[in-house]
Amino acid sequence: MAKLWPDVTNGLLALINQDDDITALQVRNLSGEWIPATPIPGTFVCNIGDMLKFTARHIYSMAAASSTRDGF
Repeated sequence: MAKLWPDVTNGLLALINQDDDITALQVRNLSGEWIPATPIPGTFVCNIGDMLKFTARHIYSMAAASSTRDGF
């Protein structure tokens, strides 16, 4: 699958609701590999943003995410 551009959350927090039957979201693991964020029905993906990272004095870090579908 072709990835679109990587994205980070500039605000405080991003809550993402994925379709149960479509795996379009990918995240980068600690090894730098893009892995699928397989949807879990009834849940949200929570991505920490820049503002929370800086407010929490870098205790939390944000993940780079990418989509394999346009309009995500």
